[in-house]
Amino acid sequence: QLFKLVNAQDEPLSFIISATQTGGLHGYGHASDRLTLTGALSGFSKSLAREQTQTLVKVVDFERNTQPETVAARLLAELESDPDLVEIGWLGDERYTIQALSAERGSEQNLSLDNETVFLISGGAGGITVPVAADLARRTGGKFILFGRTEPTSELRTSSPGNPALKRVLTDRSGMKKAMITAARNGQEKLNPAHIERQLTLLENQARIQLALEEIVQSGGEATYYACDVTDPSQVNALVDQVMAKYGRVDVLIHAAGIEKSRLIKNKSAEEFRQVFEVKVLGFLHLMQSLNRVQSQAQHSLQAVQVFSSVAGRFGNPGQSDYAAANDTLCRWIMALQKQMPAVKFQALDWSAWDEVGMATRGFVPAVMERAGIDMLPVSAAAPRVAEELCYGMPGEVILAGRLGILEEHLSTTGEINLAQASKILQNSNKEWRLFDKVVASNLADGVTLAGTLDPTRETFLQDHALRGIPVMPGVMGIEGFVSAAEFVVSELLSNPYMSVPSRPEHTKDNYSDTSSLYRAFQVTDVQFDQPLKFYRSEPRQVLWKVQVTRNGDNLAAHVQMQSVLETRLGETKLLDHFSGTVHLAQGTEINQLLPKLEECFANDQVPHLNGNDQVSANDIYQLYFHGPAFQVLQGVQQQGPDLLGRCQFGHQAEVNRLLSATSQPLLVESCFQTAGVWEIGHACRFSLPQSIGKLKLFTNGKGINGHQIMTCVKPRLDGNGKVSFDAYVVDDQGQVYLEMQDYQTAPLLAELEETACQPFRVITEEKLG
Repeated sequence: QLFKLVNAQDEPLSFIISATQTGGLHGYGHASDRLTLTGALSGFSKSLAREQTQTLVKVVDFERNTQPETVAARLLAELESDPDLVEIGWLGDERYTIQALSAERGSEQNLSLDNETVFLISGGAGGITVPVAADLARRTGGKFILFGRTEPTSELRTSSPGNPALKRVLTDRSGMKKAMITAARNGQEKLNPAHIERQLTLLENQARIQLALEEIVQSGGEATYYACDVTDPSQVNALVDQVMAKYGRVDVLIHAAGIEKSRLIKNKSAEEFRQVFEVKVLGFLHLMQSLNRVQSQAQHSLQAVQVFSSVAGRFGNPGQSDYAAANDTLCRWIMALQKQMPAVKFQALDWSAWDEVGMATRGFVPAVMERAGIDMLPVSAAAPRVAEELCYGMPGEVILAGRLGILEEHLSTTGEINLAQASKILQNSNKEWRLFDKVVASNLADGVTLAGTLDPTRETFLQDHALRGIPVMPGVMGIEGFVSAAEFVVSELLSNPYMSVPSRPEHTKDNYSDTSSLYRAFQVTDVQFDQPLKFYRSEPRQVLWKVQVTRNGDNLAAHVQMQSVLETRLGETKLLDHFSGTVHLAQGTEINQLLPKLEECFANDQVPHLNGNDQVSANDIYQLYFHGPAFQVLQGVQQQGPDLLGRCQFGHQAEVNRLLSATSQPLLVESCFQTAGVWEIGHACRFSLPQSIGKLKLFTNGKGINGHQIMTCVKPRLDGNGKVSFDAYVVDDQGQVYLEMQDYQTAPLLAELEETACQPFRVITEEKLG
């Protein structure tokens, strides 16, 4: 109906705003377990927004229990703001959009495929299905059932078609056409060019089927082809019954069928829209219904389902409103089916256009793609990704593309954040001190950017952390910046009802001040110390904190990147990357549920015991370490089996008190770094700097440093490649755990230490790592 409405307009409408109620996140995050067509609305709207740039287009998703007056107020507010964003979601009082983020595929295999695996692949024997099936055959030697609308000759139903005459049409089409015309004349039949073209096209399709089956067999697999129109449920049921009769199972379904007819909405017929949409959507629905019908008689349960989607569905694309609507529907269904059938891996692959094969190779499309800055994927790189995602990828939607060009450029927005007002909120915050004092930018690519100037002549933590006379940003203060930046952006900026974003009707000043609903950090993961931040000539440096917030299950995750602005002697301005990490936040009422139990940290519930005899003294440590008074946190280090116990000490000067009260407890993190450093000096006579942390859990339960003896327990371990990493806990003598660190790794400084300097540390080398 929406297509018909837009299609009937002589002039573009001023705005088109649609409302859905699938949970507030468009089926992502808290994915709905119901198959709805709201994805079609989103895909269509994103393409419409690219076709009719003068029309304000949005799809706004709400929770199912949202009151009608709230829905109305927020829809009206969306008319007045944020024109570049199409997909908006409201989860409670939190406003979201959908953004593609870069991620590495895992290295651990989670699905095994072999020569008994039965693959059911829609899409016929043309385009991208053949190289995909051939690659899978080389890897597995499995059994492949290809199906499409082309009716094969009787010879083509098996893996050994043996009909060489068909191949001629692919190499000598004009010669075959002449032969058909001659035959028609000799038979004194009335010449019908359209009929001859249809016959040639059928022969071409049958020839491709033959070549496809032969390629799969040559690659090591077994191959069969069936004719089946996926939009006809009776044909789909017949196909599945034949497969079950022959193999007794289907292990992997790959739905690659699709047709594409690029045309602007005003030039597209309703019948064309229906055809494009139904092949993708009805086809997948019929296949899943039929497979579910026979699961009880199957020898083996379905293991994985992949649907071939498109970047057109994710981002929208002019001329592909029907194609985008169909693909985005499949992506939302994949999310829902994953909840319905958790034992099956459901994946949607959002492909960019393939080079050499597929629909995008026709006509002028490659030239258009090049002008738009969109990379076409070579077959040799694209085809293997199917098997890699099946075996190593996670369930859900993934984009497989190179450069996306204008598809990403259109989605730049300030998020309607008033930067001056945001900076005012920061300056009026009741936080005692921060590493930033301005909000300088906001966009989807980088999130919110905070800025501050650090001056080594004024900051004690820089003065007390100088390497060879050059102040260096401590890694622990980088983590403090991550945590405080994430908490500010989430709890004080984006959650502030008085920012100029669409109004939050049920928010009041009173419930905003309720700190139990604010988000607090409980964990930092994937911390990378890529490049030290040095303050040459002790001159001030501007530091940027880029905070991009995403939903992570029931909580939020903020990826934070620390950068600095460097003014060179030649007058150039450079932006340098230094540290990065992801801060995980939960609401205040949920934080206490995340506190550790003692048995989770130490075997037999035993608190580490200091025996009073430090094997390495503070004097030994800080004659070698470059740390000043504020960072001289160790009173001594003892050995306990293969582990080390650091006995902590904290002075009472103002800087130490300030650091102890900081959000991420940087001095406690520093005690872990230094105790691990003592172990490295003793075992390898080397001094190292932090390189990465896998996970840092912050247990800020309100007690703080409680006057008891604080200890750092460091557990070194070797991985399979002989690389040392460390796990660590900070605990007091009463068993209260303050933080936990996992997979801490270091990078050695190039300058070697003198053996005489390392000698006092050698006493801790008695216990060797396994």
